Amino acid sequence: MSAAAQVSAVAGTAQGRPHYATRVRHVPARLSPEVTRLLRNADQRLRATHGIGTLYPTTLDCARSLAQVDSFYIGLYTDNEMLALVYLVDLGQVLSPDVVPIRPGSIPAWIRAGGSGYRYGHDQGASFRPVINFGDVTADSADVMFAPIRSADSAAPLGVLCALSYQADAFAEDDLLAFTVLARIFGRDYRRTHPLPAADDPLYRAYPELLPDDPRAVMLEAASRVAQAMNLCSALIAKGAPAATSAGLREVVEVCAEASQLLLTGSVDQPAVPVSAAAGVRLTTREAEVAELIVREGASNSTIASRLTISEKTVKAHVGSILRKCGVTQRSGIAPVLQGLTTQDPSISA
Repeated sequence: MSAAAQVSAVAGTAQGRPHYATRVRHVPARLSPEVTRLLRNADQRLRATHGIGTLYPTTLDCARSLAQVDSFYIGLYTDNEMLALVYLVDLGQVLSPDVVPIRPGSIPAWIRAGGSGYRYGHDQGASFRPVINFGDVTADSADVMFAPIRSADSAAPLGVLCALSYQADAFAEDDLLAFTVLARIFGRDYRRTHPLPAADDPLYRAYPELLPDDPRAVMLEAASRVAQAMNLCSALIAKGAPAATSAGLREVVEVCAEASQLLLTGSVDQPAVPVSAAAGVRLTTREAEVAELIVREGASNSTIASRLTISEKTVKAHVGSILRKCGVTQRSGIAPVLQGLTTQDPSISA
């Protein structure tokens, strides 16, 4: 291999296909739990990007979480048999975009024709031929993998993701599978206009383990992390932190306790209380209790906190949720919406 991180267009065989194309490879059927976690995180992060300015570097960051990626590029097919290298990075340095021809029999040409992924270990690099060099010209790339970029609205691939490493045998078959899924995630978000519902997204049909967790499970995990933060703060106080620091840590513990309470409350599968069928408003049991005190007694936040044995901050959070669900901005607007509210039998109108 020539110096530097190479963009490969591969020299084809006499039949115009890469040498490895006819080899039988054992690709892992499913993703490991750890890779699933990393890809779910990648899926969420890429969904949250806005524009290529954040989509490209976020994709690279996700690729680095999956494997030892030293150099990376995103190549998109053009209409004239060229590969537009829209994003190139070597050892953390973003390089100038470029355009290279797609040679017949090359890996990009094979993928464009319907081929799958490739890594150096498939044929010990026999098919890998660089067409340009970029990055550190004093070093050789020792491993590489390619994955097709696909989207749900196009049968043909949009391009390729390529990852390179200066370390030999850096990429295993598991890494290629994960990289291929990442390329699918990237393709979906590159062509995104309106995200597909989870049930209709081909990515989730192929890899259902990437589906986001039930919100209740997320809340439980968040509550657990908050509890860890509380314990760390308490440990620092116990070790004799300075008075000012201890006071601040106690405030953090108090806020964490309230946050944990809210998260744990939200994680419980409470049936929504249909307090006003006509208005279509459904409150949790605790929200209904707060709303009843507001409607029947005009109770203030401090009074509600005392009656329900919760903090005023928690009451404020519940009141905000009730206002949103009722579609009003003032507490006085809650009563007209929630006529006939009762926590004993929500179906009975007063």
